[in-house]
Amino acid sequence: MKKEEKFLQAIIEEINCFDSDQLVQLNNTYCDEQNYPDDQIYSNDANFFADYFSDTMEAVRAVSYGDYNYTHDWVVLNGYGNLVSMDSVGTDDLCESVDIIAEHVAENFSSYDHLFDIDEDDFEEDEEEEETDEDDDTHLEP
Repeated sequence: MKKEEKFLQAIIEEINCFDSDQLVQLNNTYCDEQNYPDDQIYSNDANFFADYFSDTMEAVRAVSYGDYNYTHDWVVLNGYGNLVSMDSVGTDDLCESVDIIAEHVAENFSSYDHLFDIDEDDFEEDEEEEETDEDDDTHLEP
């Protein structure tokens, strides 16, 4: 297996083991780099409401037309600007698939290395096994 493939596989495996906080950091860093501000995941706290809603009625509308629970830890804005909250964040809540994000992480690892317990330099290519005709008994004639 090539070094790049091993590295990508290690990234995917770590992402699949991330907790909610790590997934939020990964998602939001990816969104920043890809210029996807609408796909950020936020802490469901007073700071979020202060930052995103200057009008109380606008916040009430976003809660009323969304799928919002005050006790959840995380919140996103859906495509209509309404709030959707979640108690935990899983890989299905990321703005892209794990494979797509992992490829981007592998290509831009310095932006993400603080999230991972792996080092890009720890991966080596497997030695290619050479096949020789001398070891192959199928070419023997009677």
